[in-house]
Amino acid sequence: MIETHTIHDEAAESLDVTLRVTPDPTAATPYFAISAKGVNTPGAFIAGSWRTSWVSTTGEITALTPTVGGAGAGATLAVAPGGEYWIWGKVTVGAETFVRICAVAVCP
Repeated sequence: MIETHTIHDEAAESLDVTLRVTPDPTAATPYFAISAKGVNTPGAFIAGSWRTSWVSTTGEITALTPTVGGAGAGATLAVAPGGEYWIWGKVTVGAETFVRICAVAVCP
């Protein structure tokens, strides 16, 4: 299930997102990008970080995105009022790279 986060353009905050990846991805840095909802081409990927340990029984791990919010608020992944956005995650595990939509950001 894809999580939905409400983001305000006057602020910039990092988001916790849950990823499902097998095997353990923590040897590599997670990367994140943003696109308008419905647009299948994300922008530039920017490094995030791991928030929790990988759970082998579910393949779940929580990652922390770069800051998301208004460009004027200093956000790394910028959104605008009235927009809905996909947050894309990119994780490399061994020789495999996975790119998936991992969250939705709504900017009222």
